[in-house]
Amino acid sequence: MARIALSGRLRLQVKLALLGGEVLPPRQEARARGFGMTRAEVEAVRGGRAHDVRAAAAVALARAARDGGAEELAAARSRATRCGFGEAALAAIEALARRPLE
Repeated sequence: MARIALSGRLRLQVKLALLGGEVLPPRQEARARGFGMTRAEVEAVRGGRAHDVRAAAAVALARAARDGGAEELAAARSRATRCGFGEAALAAIEALARRPLE
C-alpha cells in the first residue's frame, strides 16, 4: 500500500497559503475548523507563514513552486528536506502549487 505523502491538514494549509488574500471558500473554512485550526493559524498560513516549522517549509515550497525562480525553489526544497519531507511529499506540494485553486 502506498504511503500518503501529505496529511489532510498539511494539504489544506498549502492550499490556503496559495489562496493568499482571496476570499476563503466556505468548504475550506469548514475543513480548517474540522482539523482544529484556529482563526490565527488560518490567517497566518494565508499570509505565507505558519505556526510550526514543517508547515512553514511546505508553504514556502508551494509558493516558490508557483511564483519563484529556480534558486528560490531549490532553497525551499532544501529547507523542506531538512524538515523531514521526502521526495513524494515534495512532489505532492509542488503539484498542489501548479494546480488551479479550488
